[in-house]
Amino acid sequence: REVSIAMPLAGSFPAGYVYIPAGAFLYGSKADDDARTGFFAAVPMHERTTPAYLIGRTEVTVADWIEYVQAQPTAAQDALLPKLPLTLLGGFEITRDGTSWRATYHPRTHTYSAAWGEDLVYAGRVTHERQDWRRFPITGVSALEVEQYAVWLDRTGRLPGARLCTEVEWERAARGADGRDYPLGDQLGPADANIDSAHGQDLMGLDEVGLHTASTSPFWLVDTAGNAFEWSRADGGGYVLRGASYFYDRKTANLANRQVATPDLKDANLGVRLCGSAPHVAE
Repeated sequence: REVSIAMPLAGSFPAGYVYIPAGAFLYGSKADDDARTGFFAAVPMHERTTPAYLIGRTEVTVADWIEYVQAQPTAAQDALLPKLPLTLLGGFEITRDGTSWRATYHPRTHTYSAAWGEDLVYAGRVTHERQDWRRFPITGVSALEVEQYAVWLDRTGRLPGARLCTEVEWERAARGADGRDYPLGDQLGPADANIDSAHGQDLMGLDEVGLHTASTSPFWLVDTAGNAFEWSRADGGGYVLRGASYFYDRKTANLANRQVATPDLKDANLGVRLCGSAPHVAE
């Protein structure tokens, strides 16, 4: 197959986003029909194409979201902050702390609290114990809230054409062309992504975006397996979750895996990665 790629002009799209040229790839699952339909909820693997688009190299971070919150009228800000009950597994909330912000998080057996600029320190971890929670993926926000965030990014020029990715766009950017099961191939080691085996069951929780380099896609997207599920628009309408999270296993992190969700769902395992309009390309 001959491929001709039109390259974008230098400086024609925002930092932190990856240009995906128009092209073809293998979409869906190559698993047997029982696993494909009963677990992955995916179509049989077949070729799909997309036009060119932009996609975030990382999931939207807490710092990204707080920038959005602070740009809104004061009376509207608190309603945009994650407030998942701390009495539940995965409880997560961001609250005002004087003139700044504080995160409180209950991922598993401990409850952690850290002010803006302070590290969240996971008790008992051997690796990645100190985390800048401002670089966590934002979680606990619904698809409806994310849609409004995208409108703001577009209106302010931060990301022209900002929107939720379609799941076809998400899968192409996460997988590349060749139908692989995981970002770097058909295998995913226990610590290759932030899944349930990365730190152990009692020490699981969100990590800063980009810490697990073995879950980097062929298009250089990070955390396309694990860390947090990501909202996307379902092929055929509605919303679907892609990408798995720290709370789930390697099978769930398969790039074909998808879970249909209602747009008002909020969960500590659920974040987002956004898409945008393709930039101008060189003649």
